[in-house]
Amino acid sequence: MINNKITFKPDFKNHYVIDFNYKKSNKTTKLMYQLNELANNNEIPITVRITKTEIHLIYDEQRVNNYHFNKTEYFKELKTIDKTDDIERKNLYKK
Repeated sequence: MINNKITFKPDFKNHYVIDFNYKKSNKTTKLMYQLNELANNNEIPITVRITKTEIHLIYDEQRVNNYHFNKTEYFKELKTIDKTDDIERKNLYKK
């Protein structure tokens, strides 16, 4: 996505490189770099919707901004807290 190209992979055999232009601003460029890095590390899925005139990138905005709820980490921490300590368990949920 960084060099105005998207590799579209409809299945594991077919790969298509699509050249595109987007309105370049600091915010958009930063977002493109961030999405590219997350996608290359398999940390976030990006859905591409293509029309005749537009390319739409669909992604989890909370994950990009680190606001997502990490369920596995929550349950790991929950196991370390005593089951009778309700106050501490509630505080963990509020984090």
